[in-house]
Amino acid sequence: MKAPGRLVLIILCSVVFSAVYILLCCWAGLPLCLATCLDHHFPTGSRPTVPGPLHFSGYSSVPDGKVYTFTERMMAYCDQIFQDETGKNRRQSGSFLSTGWFTMILALELCEEIVVYGMVSDSYCREKSHPSVPYHYFEKGRLDECQMYLAHEQAPRSAHRFITEKAVFSRWAKKRPIVFAHPSWRTE
Repeated sequence: MKAPGRLVLIILCSVVFSAVYILLCCWAGLPLCLATCLDHHFPTGSRPTVPGPLHFSGYSSVPDGKVYTFTERMMAYCDQIFQDETGKNRRQSGSFLSTGWFTMILALELCEEIVVYGMVSDSYCREKSHPSVPYHYFEKGRLDECQMYLAHEQAPRSAHRFITEKAVFSRWAKKRPIVFAHPSWRTE
């Protein structure tokens, strides 16, 4: 398999695994979402600040559905969205976009409503009453969730900007039907 093919496969796998992170929901869940939410005729004003409409390249038919992949062009598009939203060039700032970022971009394209499960707000770690939980459930005794978020946010390179991404998602939720559940939090 060629290197670009591996990259697409890795990203596709990341998006699939992060589906646990963000539940794509159009009333009856993912199967119905894929059947009903693929209409790209959203009103122009209903999209967030993400330039659009975002159309995926490289889709292919499979027996019972469609597969969407992030191509190099889409990766560059996601980088541009990050820069437009944060004012920072992703590469120059040493950032790596998270699977949550890619999943949210995909969800914005595919669904009219998004319900996000398991994502804390960008201000969560500043609250004094938050519990200390491991970043990965299987890494007890290592950095907890907030320590990991802060370490990545402050790292000079090769890091995810989790807190920054959550702030962007919060802004998008003011313009699109995005709901944060379990834990639930309101957009500021």
